[in-house]
Amino acid sequence: MAFIRLLIIYWVIATLLIIVNPNINWGSIAITWIVANCLDAHSTWLCCKTGKGSEGNPIFRWFFEKIGVLPSLILIKPLFTILFLYMVYVNQVSGNIMLACSIIITSIAINNYRIATNSRDKYMPKNPLNDEF
Repeated sequence: MAFIRLLIIYWVIATLLIIVNPNINWGSIAITWIVANCLDAHSTWLCCKTGKGSEGNPIFRWFFEKIGVLPSLILIKPLFTILFLYMVYVNQVSGNIMLACSIIITSIAINNYRIATNSRDKYMPKNPLNDEF
């Protein structure tokens, strides 16, 4: 878990550095957005696998119930990630807004990792989707 925490800290710092760089490019934005979503998917899977948390997004919760946690994260999450990135690019949304979204997704992933590695199980609700694992 220490490696993942270091990776998250790296991406937060990299995102902040990109924000202060006036020569921001869409390649950096896209990479930051995709990595943040990968961390979110992994941390969500970890929370669901350990039974210490559940999905807060009602759309993904529905997918989890219909096709399962892992298939949703492997098939649906990348589709939404790329679709959102494409919509932002086509509509020429500010790069700083996208980077802010990346920071938010990364902070959600950090919180998910905190929940998944927390040893105080009595404070965490049990996850009904945990039966798949």
